[in-house]
Amino acid sequence: MPFEINIKSDVLMNDQTITDTQTFGVCIVLSQRVRTDTIVIVSSAAPDRPLALQAKIGSRFHVPLGAAGRLIAGIESSDEKQLRKAYSQTKWLRDKASYEDWAEQVAEDIERGYAIETDTAPQGYISLSVPVTDQHNKVVFTINAIGPAEDFSEDLLPDMISTLKSMAHTR
Repeated sequence: MPFEINIKSDVLMNDQTITDTQTFGVCIVLSQRVRTDTIVIVSSAAPDRPLALQAKIGSRFHVPLGAAGRLIAGIESSDEKQLRKAYSQTKWLRDKASYEDWAEQVAEDIERGYAIETDTAPQGYISLSVPVTDQHNKVVFTINAIGPAEDFSEDLLPDMISTLKSMAHTR
């Protein structure tokens, strides 16, 4: 199933995004849904630091993975059968959560409009994700902030979430 592009990938790469990566110290990534089960990084901005995480444009990821995968599963699963299928296809780097715990996390993610992930991110890293949906409520892009756990401090997290939601024009 082809996915229609409804925003330009260069939207992410602007002066404000570069400033945001510096402020938060994290890599900000725009990923496009190219197939039902695949997203591809189409734009990336990283902080100007001696050591910083960078995301390679063109990298492909399996959809039921991490924060973005939970958002996609929650937004697009119309019933528990579809949600269970998404759970069974989820890739885990560490211990697999029970379906009940995972489904509860998905519901929380949808309620608040973002997902934050530590269990499927590399050890010591966090991924924060917000969805960009089309007029049919299908996730066409995700915007992620990815970086070392210490850059996701309680002081900065609310501003980081607000910034990503503004980029995605969500709630």
